[in-house]
Amino acid sequence: IAVPPRNLVIDIQKEIAVEGEEIELNCTAMASRPATTIRWFKGNKELTGKSEVEQWSDMYTVTSQLVLKVGREDDGVPVICLVDHPAVKDLQTQRYLEVMYKPQVRVSQNYPVQGLTREGEPLELTCAAFGKPQPTDMRWLRVDDEMPQHVVVSGSNLLISNLNKTDNGTYRCEASNAVGKSHADYMLFVYDPPTTIPPPTTTTTTTTTIPTTITDTTATTEPAVH
Repeated sequence: IAVPPRNLVIDIQKEIAVEGEEIELNCTAMASRPATTIRWFKGNKELTGKSEVEQWSDMYTVTSQLVLKVGREDDGVPVICLVDHPAVKDLQTQRYLEVMYKPQVRVSQNYPVQGLTREGEPLELTCAAFGKPQPTDMRWLRVDDEMPQHVVVSGSNLLISNLNKTDNGTYRCEASNAVGKSHADYMLFVYDPPTTIPPPTTTTTTTTTIPTTITDTTATTEPAVH
């Protein structure tokens, strides 16, 4: 007579992992007859584990080990242990991965919205950083040079109100958390100010209309009276 597993348990080596680490998960199906087949899934993708079978009398306990290298994309993804056994259907258990990772950093240009960065015009940059845990330290610097004195840094924003060609260079936003540090670069090249084109000359032509009076010169001849 087929007997389903009495219990199905996942043990995870580390509750919280760091990206790039290998973690070990063990799934145990206790006291079944015959021995169960254990299958692993990460999300919808099936993975291969390594199983060991222990026998007591005519009952079997199966433990499957899965070694998994985790990345930031695995944070919040379920790892599922599923049992194939003739006495039971859809028996499974799962654990959600928790993965810490260093910041992802992105620099965006707020102004000018489009077009070239020109001399005499302002430039505004914003730095955005996301990580787990959320980055707590963010700073701006100029690569291989000192930051110009007229640059204003306010939190994640960098503002140059009046660009000139001495501002040319690479501006870097760095962000860090407990896992590590990352950065994103913005390369600034200041172009000449736009050339002013004089407006075209407009010629005004005045047309004078002279009213013409037409006089009726037709004579009326009265009949002669005799």
